[in-house]
Amino acid sequence: MTPPASNNPAHVPTRLRDLSAKILIGSDRSGSASAPEFAIQAALLATMARAGFSGPGVEATLPVCPPETLAVASAASMSTLGRLLIDGDPILIEEWLTLAQSRHLRVDYALLPALLDWGAGKSSRSQQVIAVAGTRGVWLASLNPTWASLRGVTSLPSDPASAWSTGAASDRLSLLATARLEQPALARELIKATAKEDSADERRRFLAQMSVNLSPDDEPFLEEALNDRSKLVREAASDLLLQLPSSAYVARMTARAREAIQFHESKKGLLRKKTAALAVALPKEWDASFDRDALEQKPPSGVGEKAWWLQQIVARTPPLALFGTATPQAILEAIADSDYSETLPAAIREAAARFGAIEWSIAVARHELDAPRKGKADNIPTVPAGLSIEHAAAVILELIADKRFNLQLSWAYAAGIPRPWPESMSQQVVTLLAAKKPTGAPQWYEVGTAAEDISRSIHPTSAASLETLLRSLFKDDPPPWVVKSIDRLALRTEMHKEFHS
Repeated sequence: MTPPASNNPAHVPTRLRDLSAKILIGSDRSGSASAPEFAIQAALLATMARAGFSGPGVEATLPVCPPETLAVASAASMSTLGRLLIDGDPILIEEWLTLAQSRHLRVDYALLPALLDWGAGKSSRSQQVIAVAGTRGVWLASLNPTWASLRGVTSLPSDPASAWSTGAASDRLSLLATARLEQPALARELIKATAKEDSADERRRFLAQMSVNLSPDDEPFLEEALNDRSKLVREAASDLLLQLPSSAYVARMTARAREAIQFHESKKGLLRKKTAALAVALPKEWDASFDRDALEQKPPSGVGEKAWWLQQIVARTPPLALFGTATPQAILEAIADSDYSETLPAAIREAAARFGAIEWSIAVARHELDAPRKGKADNIPTVPAGLSIEHAAAVILELIADKRFNLQLSWAYAAGIPRPWPESMSQQVVTLLAAKKPTGAPQWYEVGTAAEDISRSIHPTSAASLETLLRSLFKDDPPPWVVKSIDRLALRTEMHKEFHS
C-alpha cells in the first residue's frame, strides 16, 4: 500500500494535522474522502511519522546505524518490560531500566519505539532510556522529531554555541543537560551568552541544570547570579550554593546565625547540674544583602517579621557550624524555654536535612514528639522531603518503633522512606510494622496507600515477608487493593530473578 496522495509534499506531521482537521469537520462535509479512506490515511501517516519519515520533499540517504555494543536482555525480561510499558507504572519501568543498565544490557528492537515514546514523555527519563536503547535506539531517536528530547543525551553537537543561539527553550535545556555531563564549564558559558535576552523563567530553568556535576568551580558563576534582577533566579542560585557547604554563601549565613544566637552551658547549684542558656538577638533591620541572598522579607501568617528572617538564616546554616560540640538535646531544651520554641526547631530541622546532619534530624523529631500538647491529639514529627535513603530511614525507623504512633501513622512514615530500600532496612521495616499488627482487619485508609508505595520500594528479598504481613492483616482473605500490592511484589521479585538468571 502506498502513502496517501497529496498535492503538496508537506511533512508527514503537517499532513497529519490537516487530516485531523478534516476528521473534525466530518467526511461528509470535507468532500475529500470517505470515512474508511480517512482511517486508512490516518493509520499510514501515523506509522510513517513514528518511523521518522517526513515526506517526499526530503531526499537524503539515511545515516548508517552503527553496530551494537551491548548484549540484549533476556526474552523473559523483555516480556516483563512490555507489560510494564503497557501498564505505565513509571517507578517499575525505571527499576527495570536500572537493572538493565547495571548489567550493561539493551532493549530488544521490537520494544524500542514504545520505550522511546515513554522516554520522550519526560525529560528526566532521557539518560535512563538512552543507556539501554543501544546504538539502534540512539539512531532511531535521531530520525524522529517526536523523540528529539532524547537526542542530546549522548553527545554534544559540533557547534554548541550555534545550537544554543538558535535552539528553542526545550532544545537548550537538553543541550545544557548534556554539557553538564560532559563539559560543565561549557554550560556556564552558554547560559551567560544569552542571559540578557532570556526571560527570568528561562534563566531560572537554565540555572537549575547546574545541579548536575555541581562543584566549587561553579561558585563564582552562581555568586554572580545572585545579582540577577529576578528573585526567581536568585533563589535558584542560592539553592545551588547551599549544596556547596564550603561556599561563601554558607559562610555568610553561618556568620549571621552566630551573631544572632549565643549558646552556653554552665554548672550551677549544689548538685552542679548542667543548665543551658540561649541568647537570641534578632536582626535589627532588613539588609540589602538579605535580598541578594534570596531571603524572604515578608513572613507567613503568625510569625514575627524579624523572627522569620532569623529562621531562614538558621535554616541555611549547618547545625555543627552554629552550635559546635553542644548536643542537639541541650540546644533544643534551651530553645523550648525561649520565645522561639516553634520557629527555631523548624529551622534546625530544615538545616539538618539540607546538610545531612542525621543526629540533629533525629533529635528534632524526638523534640517535636515530646513537646507539650497544645490542644492537639498528638504531636506529629515532620520528616523533610529530599533526604537520602539512609538519613530518612534513621529518623523514620525510630518513629515507627515509637509506641505512641498507631498503625496508620507507622505505615505512612514507612512509605515516606525514599526508594529503593536496601535489604537490611527492608526487613527492619517489616519487623517494626508487624509489631503493630492490630487485632482486627484495618481499613483501606490505614494501610492502603502506604502498602502500594512500600510494595514499590522494598527490597525483593523482603517481598515474601511483606506479603505474609499483608495477608495476616486480613486473615488470608485480602481485599482487592491488597491483592494489587501483593501482585506488584510478585512482579518485582520475578523481574529481579530474570536479571540474575
